[in-house]
Amino acid sequence: MSALALLAITLPIATFAQGGFVTVSGTVVDPQDRVLPGATITVSDALRDVKHETKTDRTGRFELVGLPAGDYTVLVTLPGFRTLRDMGTLSGQSIELTLKMQVSALQETITVMSEDGSITSARQRGNAFARPANPAAACAPGAANGAGGNIRPPRKIKDVAPGYPGADGDVELSATIGTDGTVVDVEVIKADRPELGPAASDAVRQWEFTSTLLNCVPIEVQMNVSVSFRRAR
Repeated sequence: MSALALLAITLPIATFAQGGFVTVSGTVVDPQDRVLPGATITVSDALRDVKHETKTDRTGRFELVGLPAGDYTVLVTLPGFRTLRDMGTLSGQSIELTLKMQVSALQETITVMSEDGSITSARQRGNAFARPANPAAACAPGAANGAGGNIRPPRKIKDVAPGYPGADGDVELSATIGTDGTVVDVEVIKADRPELGPAASDAVRQWEFTSTLLNCVPIEVQMNVSVSFRRAR
């Protein structure tokens, strides 16, 4: 009887220890591996409908203690950076993570109007501005050292409006702004009509920007462009 009672007590304890509670901790860094303070870490268990949330400290560290074993989704958010999403199973062992965030993509939205539906050419809007000789000279004091995440977004210094290609529709483009601010790798993601893609991409290739800086270092940045061509009704 004593042996049976001991077995009855031991089995639940062993089962509980197998599931257990775990600690999820780690560091959030930017693309240059510099720590990111103030990032929000959300660990969600959809099955139990629970969320655990914390923020990174000034050293980029975070810790969530006492999470039950299970399947979790991890979200990391910080203004200026793309949301980082990961999924995994916690099975009774504490884990240490290094989470690297990427700079957010820019979004440009343009509407090209035509009064009579006639085909027009691309044209420059306003005056082009001179490109800074030394982009890092305008960097905020201290941004080159210490914690990461110091972003200076690009500023458009040459703007070219697409011409009207003779048809209505929408175009989605993906492009890269290079470290020198020129636009490269323009790709048509979606176009309602074949003639709309070239009209939009030819104009976007002529855009120019100041350099995007991360911690005072020029970086490439992705840009998504939505163009709508419309004839006035």
